[in-house]
Formats: sequence, structure tokens, C-alpha cells
Amino acid sequence: MGYLLQDQYKDVDLSYIELKPRDKEVVSYLREACGMAGFYLYLAKLESVPSGDRDDATIIVDDHGKTQTVWEEHERWVFLDKVVDLDGSEVGEVNSFGDPHFTTGEDFQGKSAGHEEYLGISLAGIRQRIIALIIPKDRCMDFFSSYALGLHHYGYHFSKKEAKKSNIDHWVDAVCARDPSKGSAWKESLELCEYIFELEDHQCVLPSSIQAIGTTLVRYDLESLLPQLRTFLSTAGVLSTRLNLLDQIGAGIKRESSRQIQQSNKIYRAWVDEQIGSALSPRIIVRSEKDITGLTNIAKWLSSRDIVRKMLPMVKAEYANHYNTPWVMAFIMRILEGSAANDPQADLVNSMFLNFANHISLSFSLAPRGAELAYNNRCCVFTGGFGVPIIDNYFNHDRANFLLCCQKRGLQLVLERTVAKIVSEAATPAIEFDVFVGIYLPMLKTLINLLPVQARPDGTFCTLFRGILSTFQVPEQRRKHLGKVLDDSRLGCETMTEPSGRSLGAGTLVVTKPSDEYTGSHEDWVQLCKLAKERLEKFDLVS
Repeated sequence: MGYLLQDQYKDVDLSYIELKPRDKEVVSYLREACGMAGFYLYLAKLESVPSGDRDDATIIVDDHGKTQTVWEEHERWVFLDKVVDLDGSEVGEVNSFGDPHFTTGEDFQGKSAGHEEYLGISLAGIRQRIIALIIPKDRCMDFFSSYALGLHHYGYHFSKKEAKKSNIDHWVDAVCARDPSKGSAWKESLELCEYIFELEDHQCVLPSSIQAIGTTLVRYDLESLLPQLRTFLSTAGVLSTRLNLLDQIGAGIKRESSRQIQQSNKIYRAWVDEQIGSALSPRIIVRSEKDITGLTNIAKWLSSRDIVRKMLPMVKAEYANHYNTPWVMAFIMRILEGSAANDPQADLVNSMFLNFANHISLSFSLAPRGAELAYNNRCCVFTGGFGVPIIDNYFNHDRANFLLCCQKRGLQLVLERTVAKIVSEAATPAIEFDVFVGIYLPMLKTLINLLPVQARPDGTFCTLFRGILSTFQVPEQRRKHLGKVLDDSRLGCETMTEPSGRSLGAGTLVVTKPSDEYTGSHEDWVQLCKLAKERLEKFDLVS
């Protein structure tokens, strides 16, 4: 239900403290009554937007000489453009003013366009009013999570799911900002969690909203919610979704525990550990890169022994199904980077790396990722992109770090075998330029940055650098093309006949164009210079 306020207000003044005396008195009375009857009270901007035929528009002039464009209206749409708490903090937007939340949208019916109570009417005939919005507490969650779109927000780049995410997150922020000492805050937080549990689509809630569940568990000691939360997690059919939910809930518990030192979180932390153990059942199959990413994120909650005992069998099964997949290596490198040097189970992590390193070196290949990268670059150019080569920094970092880890752990055979495969692939004539720019060269650059400055050059790494740079097929073709251009230009420059492809002649700066094209461009430039000179001579110069 909405109560129309009498005075006019701007959007920036939409708060209780900015209300005029007569409206403030009314809102104060409504707030007291709503508190007694179990309602929430907000301030909202109500808009009425017409739809009609602009071709039939006419221009009228009022008594003050002002013009206004008016056309025949077919119908009007009424909706809430902005909803704020009494302190001015926003709690929702783009909420439908139609069914099922409201029984009517005709609050502007019978009002003339020039009525003084309106904030004004634009050329589009948009009418605005500020109202006191009264909502039953048991309908607030459903109302603020509504994803009905307002007319002026509709477009190709705005989806219903995005709107729903935004409104739920607004409501979460408002609830979490409540004073924990008030009894209403406990009830609102309980309602918030229960509402999120009932959502069918886990993806429609932002990570921060899921973290709010962990926060409220510790802040209000909502142990009674754990069975419902377990059911909520069990409905996540995809492994990655369930692991990400657990990760966010655990993050909320950890964050709130750091603030509430006197409050124990052992019950909730043990519950999260139990759910992680259930999610890492040997019966669960890893099916995608997202699942591997979820395992990597959740690994920080486990000890090294649990990682080897619970996660390793799942990753090995994925490795057997999709040999040498990039996300498997990403998982291994994240686990290795996350293990501390003084970890009592560090030997377990090292043995896990050794086990995978032997298998990875036998089938190490950059070709699949290179082919995918080249294809993406071609699509980018085809769709009107700038043609800038795509560089996969995470992929390159993992490969460079893998080589460095092999060296540090004395796995010389594994290192030499992997380097030989990389050099052999780089010499393949089919390797495209984008692959060198997007994978090989960034990987070498990353490796240089990872190597200690004072480290003695490793012979295997020298072989890697020399092998890739000497078989760089595209520069070799460009060197031949440049030499041909210099020969055709008859500039008397040295041609590029050296194996290194370098020349000391100044002619190496010539643009690499065919001679005919270069000659034509030069003649055009001469003509432009001549024309400019003639025009300058026509000006009257004043000394």
C-alpha cells in the first residue's frame, strides 16, 4: 500500500530527515503504527509512464507562454523507480507496481497533467509522486526480490536474472546493516536465510548474499538453520555450485568470527568441514573445468593430508578421462603454491606433484590451447575487433611455474622431457603467429620473472629459450619479406642475409610494403606536398 505525500521532493532528498513538517508528522505516525501492526515503512518514488503514438503529437501553449508536447495516450504503466529506508539508504529498485504485489496501478487516474501536486510532466508525459510505502513483513522478501522490469530499464543488455540479483543483494545489505542488539534484526536475518534457501536457482544470488548466511549464523547463533542449509546445499546438482556455496558460507563464518571474538564458531566451522567432506565423496564425478576450480577454491579449508586423501582421487579420475587438461595442471599448481614451507604434510604435497609431473611430462603439449587461442583471435578479427592477440596469463603462469618447480625439486628428467616437447612443437610450421605472441613468448617472459636474479643460468632453460626463439617461424618469414623489399627498392641497403636476421643498414627502417605500393604512396605524398605549397603561396603574409 502506498500513501501519497503532499509536498514535492527530489531524489536526493528522499529520506525521513528531509521531509517537510506536515509529511514528517504523517510518516512518523505511520512508522509507529507499522511497528505495532507488523509492517515495514519505506519511502519510494512512484512513476507513471505513458505509451502512445508520437506521430499524432500536438504542441500546446499554456497561459504562461510555455509550450508542451502532448499526444494521445493508449495506456499508462505505473511502477516504483526507487525504494529507500527512512534513513535514505536504498533497498530496492525497478519493482513492478502491478500484480501480484499491488491490486491497482491507477493512483494517477483523474489527475490533470498540470496538477500542482505532481513534480512535473516531461515531453514524454512521465508523472512522478513520492509515497510512503507500507509492506507486510511477511511479504518483504518476495517483494524486493521481484525482477519485473520497468519500461525505461528494458534493453538488450539488461536481463531479468541481473535485476533479481541486484534486488536480493540490496536487501541483504540492508538486513546485515541492522543493529544486532535489536530483536527485529535476528528475525529479519532468519527470514533472509529461509528465503534464500527456498530459491530454486542458486545462480540468481550473488556471492556476497551467500556470505551473509555464514555471517548471520555466527552473529545470531542460528544453529537451528543448519538442517535447512544442508537441504539447500543438497539441491545443488552441480559439484562446482555446491563447492562455491560452501566456500562463500565458510568465508562469511570466518569474517564474522574475526569481529565477534567472544563468540565461538566451532560448531559452524565443524559443520562446514562435514559438508565439504560429504561433497568430496569418491562417488562424485568431476565433469568440468568449473568443478576443478571449485576444488581449488575449497582446498584452502583442508589440510594437506585431506587434500591428498579426498581430492587427489577425484582429480586423478578427471586426469584419466581428459588427459593433460589445463585445469588439472591449474589445480596442482594452486595446491603447490598454497602449501607452506613449514607444513608438516609438505612431503605429501611434493609427492603428489612428483606423481603428476611424471605423467604430465609424457604428454605435455601447448598445441591444443594454441589452436583454441588462434581460433578466438580469428573470431575477434572477423567480428570487428582490433586484432590484438589474446594472452592467457593464467595458462602461461602455470606452465612456467611448473618448469620452475621441476627444477627446484631436482626433477631433471621431467624438466628435460617437457622442454624437448615445447621446443619440438615450436618448430612446427603450422604454428601461427598468434600462438607465439599469446603463449610461447609470454611463457618465457613469465619464466624469466620467476627465476631468481642471482641464479646461475640453467642449461635446460637456455635450451628452451634458444630453441623457441631460433624456430620463431613468423619472424623468419618477415625477415625474408623485408630483404625482398629492400632489394626491390634499389636503395643501396644491405640485404638481410645473415642467419640472425639483423642488418646494420638504415634501410631496415623502410616500411614493409611491395615496391609498387610504396612507389604509389610516395607519388601521392609528393602531390599533396606540392598542393599544400601552392595554397600557402596564395596567403598574404604580414611581416
